[in-house]
Amino acid sequence: TCTSPVSRNDTAATILHRYGAQARRETLPGAEGETFPGVVLYPRDRLRRVEIAFTDDARPRVASIRIRGNRSNWSIGNMALGDGIDQITSSNGRGFALSGFEWDYGGYVTDLKGGVLSRLPGGCRLGIRLSLPANVTNTPNALMGDVSVDSTSPALRRLRPVVTELSLNWP
Repeated sequence: TCTSPVSRNDTAATILHRYGAQARRETLPGAEGETFPGVVLYPRDRLRRVEIAFTDDARPRVASIRIRGNRSNWSIGNMALGDGIDQITSSNGRGFALSGFEWDYGGYVTDLKGGVLSRLPGGCRLGIRLSLPANVTNTPNALMGDVSVDSTSPALRRLRPVVTELSLNWP
C-alpha cells in the first residue's frame, strides 16, 4: 500500500533502522542503462524482495518502491507478478493502455483510464509493467516500440503478456 512496507515519509536511515539485517543499500537498475542508489528489503529472498528508490542521492524521502520478476509474495491492488491482462482489468474495473514492447519503456501501463487503480488510498500512483512470455518470438509490429496499445487488442491478448513489475510511486 502507500504506507506499507514503507511510507512516503521514510528515509533510507529509518528503513535501515526498522528492518535491520533485512535491509541494505544497493545500486538499483533504471531505464536506459542508468543506475541509482537505493535500499532493498529482504535482499536474499527473491520472493520478498522490495526495491526502494529515493527523491535524490541523499535519500531524504521515498520516491518509489518496486517488486519485479516472475513471482513475489507481495501484491499491490489485488495484483501480483505473473498476473495477466484479465486480472489487471478486473482489479481496475476497466481496460487500460500500455506502451509497445521491445524497448526500454516497453510494456508499461500508461493509462488506467480512470479506473479504481488510478486512485490508490494514500496518494501514491501504481506502476505496472507487462512482459511477453519467453516463447513469443514474433511480436507484431503494431505492438512494438513507442506506441500505445489498448488492453482489448486481440493481437495483444493472443500473446498473453504477464505482470513482471509492480511499483508504487509518489509525486
